[in-house]
Amino acid sequence: MRASKAWKGCAAGIVGGLAATLVMTGFQSVWNAAASHSNGNGAGRNHSNGNHAREEENRRAQANNQDSGKENPTDKVAEKILGVSGREPSPQVKKKGGAIVHYGFGTLMGALYGAALEFAPRNYRREAISSGLLWGGTLFAVADEIALPTLQLTDRPTETPLSTHIYGLVSHLVYGATAGVVTQSIREKI
Repeated sequence: MRASKAWKGCAAGIVGGLAATLVMTGFQSVWNAAASHSNGNGAGRNHSNGNHAREEENRRAQANNQDSGKENPTDKVAEKILGVSGREPSPQVKKKGGAIVHYGFGTLMGALYGAALEFAPRNYRREAISSGLLWGGTLFAVADEIALPTLQLTDRPTETPLSTHIYGLVSHLVYGATAGVVTQSIREKI
């Protein structure tokens, strides 16, 4: 019985995770556009996989005469995966691979969230936004602040500007709140 519930939670979480990744990516595009219009030097790390957000980040770096040598971490992961073939992937292939990594990871984390909810206390399951915010904050801490720097896909947290940490945290809170609401809504129907 418990395993059946976990699978239902996982299925709901897949939908919630994909929706949350879409919303988070859109949010990051808006954040980057607003930041570039307000001061020409936005806070967003080249983390979003929305093409607009990535292009905006590159334009800002060029406009400020900075070397934007910072590659998107999901593009780096895609490059490593694609590099198994022994050939260097083109920038377009790497960008598409990065998007697949980004949406795949977000969807997978949604599935994990949905399954975990099935084992959480009942009051936690009822609070979609609260549990989602906790999940998003946890993802930020574990993925952005620990895993990515440890894997040398981003700079260490101590070498990263505070504005970038804020951007990452808020982005993941948007992800979490969306995942919470969508996952709970789907789960109530199955």
